[in-house]
Amino acid sequence: MKITAIETLRTDEFANVLWVRIHTDAEVIGLGETFYGAGAVQAHIHDTLADAYSVKIRCTSRRCIARC
Repeated sequence: MKITAIETLRTDEFANVLWVRIHTDAEVIGLGETFYGAGAVQAHIHDTLADAYSVKIRCTSRRCIARC
């Protein structure tokens, strides 16, 4: 099983929370969240992991802070 896509989600109502959804080639979807340092985690996912793993990363936020 390989990761095929990662999505991040932040909303205005809960700006300090980041939800992360991971998609795999086996059509399994995982969901995680972070409360502490949501902005830093989102930036790391979009800026570092996207380049390192060549995975499609998408921001599904109404207010996207990091590069999407």
